[in-house]
Amino acid sequence: MADKSLTPSKTSLATTLYQTDERDSLKKPIKVACRFRPLGLNFDQNQAHIEFSRDQKTLSLKPEGDSTPYLSFTFDRIFLPQDSQKQIYEEIGKPIIDSVFEGFNGTVLAYGQTSSGKTHTMIGPNINDTIHKGLIPRMIKTLFEQIKEADPTLEFAVKVAYCEIYLEKIRDLLYAGKVNLKIAEDKSRGIYIKDLSDVYVTSENEVFSLLSLGNSHREVGATNMNEESSRSHAIFMITLSQTSTADLSIKTGKLYLVDLAGSEKLAKSLAEGKRLDETKNINKSLSALGNVICALTNTKSTHIPYRDSKLTRVLSESLGGNSKTSLIITCSLAASNEAETISTLRFGTRAKAVNNKPIVNKELSIAELKLLLAQANETIAQKDEQISWLEGKICKSEGCDREQLVVERENADIGNLRSFEKEKAQYQNEVIEGLRREVDGYKVKVEILTRENENLNCKVLNLIEYLHEAEEKAIDLNEYSDKLQTKTEDHEKQILCLLDTNKNLDRKIEEMQAYFKSNSLSSSSQQNSLISSTIQTSSQAKVFSLEKNLEQLTLMYQILANKYSTAKTDLGIYEKKLLRKNDRISHLEKALKKSIEQANQYKYKLENIPKEKNDERNNMSNHGLHPKIRKMIRGGSIGTVNILCPYSRNTE
Repeated sequence: MADKSLTPSKTSLATTLYQTDERDSLKKPIKVACRFRPLGLNFDQNQAHIEFSRDQKTLSLKPEGDSTPYLSFTFDRIFLPQDSQKQIYEEIGKPIIDSVFEGFNGTVLAYGQTSSGKTHTMIGPNINDTIHKGLIPRMIKTLFEQIKEADPTLEFAVKVAYCEIYLEKIRDLLYAGKVNLKIAEDKSRGIYIKDLSDVYVTSENEVFSLLSLGNSHREVGATNMNEESSRSHAIFMITLSQTSTADLSIKTGKLYLVDLAGSEKLAKSLAEGKRLDETKNINKSLSALGNVICALTNTKSTHIPYRDSKLTRVLSESLGGNSKTSLIITCSLAASNEAETISTLRFGTRAKAVNNKPIVNKELSIAELKLLLAQANETIAQKDEQISWLEGKICKSEGCDREQLVVERENADIGNLRSFEKEKAQYQNEVIEGLRREVDGYKVKVEILTRENENLNCKVLNLIEYLHEAEEKAIDLNEYSDKLQTKTEDHEKQILCLLDTNKNLDRKIEEMQAYFKSNSLSSSSQQNSLISSTIQTSSQAKVFSLEKNLEQLTLMYQILANKYSTAKTDLGIYEKKLLRKNDRISHLEKALKKSIEQANQYKYKLENIPKEKNDERNNMSNHGLHPKIRKMIRGGSIGTVNILCPYSRNTE
């Protein structure tokens, strides 16, 4: 008879993702809290007609100028203007961070009209302000405090990511160059943002530095309702993985902290141009969020429109999925914002009816799988004993051959083993085929990158050739410009010389006329007549000659002046052409530099594909871990860090 304890278990062929819920998959509604900001300078001082219950869970609002009775709204908690940031954290943030440590996914969202206090609630005026700092810095501080107080047999890995959705485009806030990121989905990771940078951290100060860096990259702008209005939805993500060194089991919790952009009425915001486009996109995505909430609360709905916006697609697990979610709706007490306040309260009421299905994300270790296998083998052995005992009783009662029954059982076991070996071989073939497909995929990527690299090299060579031609043309233009300048200077000198000659001739004529006049006064009439006749004849000849010379000089002056004017105009034209050529050369140099950088990036990626693949396989085979570079923090170590790798990695 075959030994059942030696029969290989099919579950030992691969690591099994074990997800359990201690409350038998009990649905959990979204926890909704409402916070009212005090009246400020941005609002009128007339307060809306709002009454609050003593337990701060119900409010009644009387619409102004309306005959309808009070509107009543009930939430898990209502925070008044005098309630502190710490109170909000204890009620909303602390339970979520505790759940993440248990292996659940957690989400905290802030929703409300612009300038109602969402960013103040989530981040605060300053993350280092001990009194007024918001939920995110307080939750980060608690995270690392609980790691320090954890069992020393636990090792933690913490990584963070920060992005914003601006004009329906996802931007990486930690690496500003990554824009228009895509949303992807697979069976193991679920929905995620492709190419979003994950940074491993070991202390709250590292997280605060990254948070400050991301906030500096956020898109903010002044509107008629808020001088520093957030113009995008910001999502801060923390992933906490904890590994038990005792049994190598792994639990992973993801925390999403979401600061939504505020809804705005165009009539109030008076947005124009870029701000108008931002407002339209913000209102559109918030409308899509409201549609998802309505669909989740409608029992007759057969489709949830998560894909209507990138915001709802990213938060699909937080809304009706695997997450413990808390929603903070922020409202204004001002009577002028009464309509927006009612709309926000109704949104919170609908969201409170949404049920999530949170489960612990736990990956069974090899030791736990072996324990389950041992328990299964023990159960099988007990069943074998019962079968043997029952077979013995049957043989005694029917007088059959016991050895024949044993042979039949062994034959059945052999058949089961053959069937299992066949399934095992089939599984291995599937794995091999999958690896082959993966290798083929990498080969295709390598070919594509090679072609792109060749194309880029051709473009670079063309740009270099074009740049050389442009430089030669620029040199020719400079030489021509110098020649024009020289000619212009020569013409100016000639004109000045002619002007001097003309002045000298005028002066000589005046001297001769004066001389003739003085001689005519001292001579006799006869002499005067003779001399006058002689001088007149001589003077007329000289005057005629001088007038002729003057006409020629005037004509030459006009010709030179025209040439000078033409040369000056041509010089201006060529200077403009030279400036345009210089601008074109500068643009080409930038394009060339960018092309070279892209070519180097593609070349680097191409060279590192085989190396990354080998590193991943070596890590998996040597450690039995998911091939991620991470920094481990040992529980109870009071900040002592066991660094497996001293740098962060961008993961897809």
